[in-house]
Amino acid sequence: MELKDKICIITGAASGLGNGMAQKLVEYGAIVVLLDIDEVRLNQFKKVNANFSNYIEIKNVDVTKYEDVNNCFLDIYKKYGKIDYLFNNAGIGGTLPFEQATLKHWDKIINLNLYGVINGINAVYPLMVEQNYGNIINTSSISGIIPFSGQVLYNTTKYAITGLSLSLIKEAKKHNINVSIICPGMVKTRIFNKPIIGEEVPDEYVKIPKEAISVDDAVKDIFEGISKKKRIIITPKYLRKYYFKYRLFEKLP
Repeated sequence: MELKDKICIITGAASGLGNGMAQKLVEYGAIVVLLDIDEVRLNQFKKVNANFSNYIEIKNVDVTKYEDVNNCFLDIYKKYGKIDYLFNNAGIGGTLPFEQATLKHWDKIINLNLYGVINGINAVYPLMVEQNYGNIINTSSISGIIPFSGQVLYNTTKYAITGLSLSLIKEAKKHNINVSIICPGMVKTRIFNKPIIGEEVPDEYVKIPKEAISVDDAVKDIFEGISKKKRIIITPKYLRKYYFKYRLFEKLP
């Protein structure tokens, strides 16, 4: 991937995969625009990467609000004359038994996980059509291609992202726009700390599964997949066999 001076927007960039991808993009020489509602962590990123300050912009934007997203993207487009990559990454986890879920839970996870992606695509698509190229990378999940039990709410939003992305690929290709889906399994991020509704759980009370991989390892797989223009990018790679097994035999792990 040639990323030097490419204009890259990442939502949900204050922590986790979004933050890891932003770090790698900055190191590759891209101009990175980080969007998140967590302004404190955005500022921390910029401080840590002070040597790359000319390549970093931070924007305190709520991706569930389309007008704010659209205005931000238009500003970036006017400033740089292009948007090369959009990483639609903002989202929350959602391990919750179905019978415990309320409509408030559904509203929260759909608005952030799904409408955050829809808003990002709607804002960037006409700009990429105008420039006649671009790359849209949507973060789904392994739970967006394999329906794990106990995560009905989360699976619903991630399957929707997968369906949206796969449906868009052929249409977008006419405008020289590539669409990819990131399907990570368990990664060591703050997704384990944050319930759908409620306060974030302190780190000392969170048990991260042993099989969870580091953000760096996940980002390495992701960028390898993007460079090869893969439609579905699964990380860690060993999960691919479960996906193929499920597709062939509909057997859940």
